[in-house]
Amino acid sequence: VFHTLFSEEAIEYRAMARIGYDAYTLGNHAFDFGVEPLVQMFSNARLKDSLCTFPLLISANVRCEGVPAEQYAILERNGLRIGVFGLMGEDSHNVMGAKARGVVEYRNPVEAAKEIVGILKPQTDYIIALSHGGVSCGDDVKLAKKVKGIDFVVSGHDHDVFHKPEYVRGTPLGSVGASGKYVGKAVFQDGELVEYRLIPADASVSPDPDMEAWIDSMFDVVNVEFEKLSGKRLDDTIAFMEKGYPDFPDENGTMVLGTNIAASYRKAAIANMPEVSPSEIIGVVPMGVIRKGLKGGAITNKDAFEVLSLGENERGRTGYPLVCAWITGQELADICEL
Repeated sequence: VFHTLFSEEAIEYRAMARIGYDAYTLGNHAFDFGVEPLVQMFSNARLKDSLCTFPLLISANVRCEGVPAEQYAILERNGLRIGVFGLMGEDSHNVMGAKARGVVEYRNPVEAAKEIVGILKPQTDYIIALSHGGVSCGDDVKLAKKVKGIDFVVSGHDHDVFHKPEYVRGTPLGSVGASGKYVGKAVFQDGELVEYRLIPADASVSPDPDMEAWIDSMFDVVNVEFEKLSGKRLDDTIAFMEKGYPDFPDENGTMVLGTNIAASYRKAAIANMPEVSPSEIIGVVPMGVIRKGLKGGAITNKDAFEVLSLGENERGRTGYPLVCAWITGQELADICEL
């Protein structure tokens, strides 16, 4: 829900500043609303938090006018010089918001990495790649295979959770999933990775009082805007479920939540298209756009919204529009086969 005020309030970016991140890189969702809203986000962040020391935005292979990114940074810690550079993988680039395509300058990540490693190697003790490329997608595997000299790859994009590092030709890759469920810890000594673990950000961790108060204040801001749009508050209960539905398939490959979403699309189409026979109507939802499951018990507007929380609708707000298309039986067979 915080992403709904991405440009206006810059909540994610300001949160990273408060937590104390040193650096971060661009992913495809930075461009969900296009380039101009991203530029506005940085501008509004500084207006609302002028005293904040913001994390460095580093991006070696993505450039766009107005976005304050550097190709790399050199951080000095405990007498060591650590080179950090950022990348966006090809799969991530391919699924960025349509408004950003053609506007963003994009360079092959392997070529960019080779150039930056060549610059950093003579003047640093360690080199870390922040890559929104993904391991399942293969972009970070390709990076580790083809670029020598990287000491560690912090991998994002495909939400993989590695409780042990993945090694590709001697280069360790770490990945902590998504949504802040884990904090990753990697310790190097004398050029070697000596410790790697994921720390769950769960109820066992005491919340920081200042951070918690700020998050609550931001939720209130989002709540006001949500109520203006829908007439309902985010924390209003809208349903009760005896059991929950996860956002991943079961052992048979069936995602019950996805099936129910597709069925709801079909139900809406039947109600709104009386001239079409119900036998000719099907509903489809891509698994990748389902971003969260539902737990059993009371379901709030916030819970429901976060199931399908991405995209941009015809009014320029967060949310995918429903798309109706006429297809032939052969096309349907081809789609299912694909």
